[in-house]
Amino acid sequence: MLKETKSTVLDHHSWSFHLYTLWLFTVSDHKPLVYPMTMTGLLNLSAGPTLNVYTFDKTSVTSLLAQLPLVLFWVWFNFLVFCIGNQRRPESIEEDALNKPWRPIPSRRLTSAQATTLFWALHVAVVALGVWLGTTPLTLALLLLGWMYNDWEGGSNPLARNLINACAVVCFALGATVVAYGDTPFILNQKGQQWQWIIAAVVFTTLQIQDFHDQEGDRARGRSTIPILVGDAAGRWTVVTPMLIWSWFIPSFWGMTLYGYLAPLGIGGVISWRSLMRKGVESDRNTYKMWGLWIACLLAIPSVAP
Repeated sequence: MLKETKSTVLDHHSWSFHLYTLWLFTVSDHKPLVYPMTMTGLLNLSAGPTLNVYTFDKTSVTSLLAQLPLVLFWVWFNFLVFCIGNQRRPESIEEDALNKPWRPIPSRRLTSAQATTLFWALHVAVVALGVWLGTTPLTLALLLLGWMYNDWEGGSNPLARNLINACAVVCFALGATVVAYGDTPFILNQKGQQWQWIIAAVVFTTLQIQDFHDQEGDRARGRSTIPILVGDAAGRWTVVTPMLIWSWFIPSFWGMTLYGYLAPLGIGGVISWRSLMRKGVESDRNTYKMWGLWIACLLAIPSVAP
């Protein structure tokens, strides 16, 4: 849980207060989503012809770092819109009061009505950003997926929830890649297209790892999740089994040498051990954050593939 800082008691009209409020909407998912997706865009640029039908000179580290702020902002801003849409709903406020009371609405930094006004205002801003950076189709897809998840109750069904999130991760990854490429042409080649389906499958089969530390709030909200439906013990195996399979399959798909298997299997093995042996709200929350590292490791493989 985040501790109260001086920022939380600043004048409500100060920029610092408002910026900190926006940050609080997204902070719990920076490690498992914002940072991995940002890294993916840069690594996909580095991968070059491994994913792109066009060939060009290898991108320097300096050029990659120059693209970092814009890619990070695009990912974070699109994710911010989703988070506000999710956290403004009454059932989400009730859940966050139990699981994440430091979020802007349960901590009374914003009312639900104010968050809703902000939510719709940011739609205009995020679409304008997409038009400027050439990500309009992906931005619109993310907005649609957000509505499906929040307003059409897609987040209440565990299969629909994982499917929507899987599609969103692919959109985030491709959007970050488009932003990273800038004016350089980018079209996925055949293997790159297959790779997007694999990424979606990885997320679809393992995302329920985020449900273990939220079980109390999910029960209070009446939400059906894998650990609630099948039980905590059996639910953990629904994460461990596909995670270990993907940790072997993906390096094989990219034709990696033995060393290419070490990081995915190593990180996947640690997460699997923690999932089965280190239980509890805080431990499960940290394990979920490590899942983001595992995803980032998998997404990095095309950039180092032979």
